[in-house]
Amino acid sequence: MLKREKFISNNSYLIIFVVVNFTACSENEPPIHDNEFPVVKAENSYTVMVDEDIIYANGLILDANNSAEMPQLLDVYYPDNNSTNRPVYMFIHGGGFQGGTKTKPEIIHMANYFASRGWIFASVDYRTTSDLNGSDFKGIAPQEWIDFTL
Repeated sequence: MLKREKFISNNSYLIIFVVVNFTACSENEPPIHDNEFPVVKAENSYTVMVDEDIIYANGLILDANNSAEMPQLLDVYYPDNNSTNRPVYMFIHGGGFQGGTKTKPEIIHMANYFASRGWIFASVDYRTTSDLNGSDFKGIAPQEWIDFTL
């Protein structure tokens, strides 16, 4: 029974997403008031604004003998309009903690695409193994931490 409820819930979200997208993007419809539904456009309609390197958390980084905090950053792309009710697309790059960055050209292109149509697009960075700076362990956490949690 629990699986069925979850399935219905996921399908309901999909249907709502599709209906809102198609109705909000129709050029023949009158504008929707800001307090009801987000207004997004099918065409490039807004100038894109960007706030870069916003600190959303501090992550722990390690070297052979020490640890330190490292700010975790994100960039936010948003349309230059007065709307206060906009959908948000949060994008976390791939790379399996081995690499990747929030500023890859393909991600920036996608961010500008969505923001120019009324979305807010957040591109998030996270710690990768390259942040370990020559540590003598592999992965994101030292083996002692992994052993302790088991």
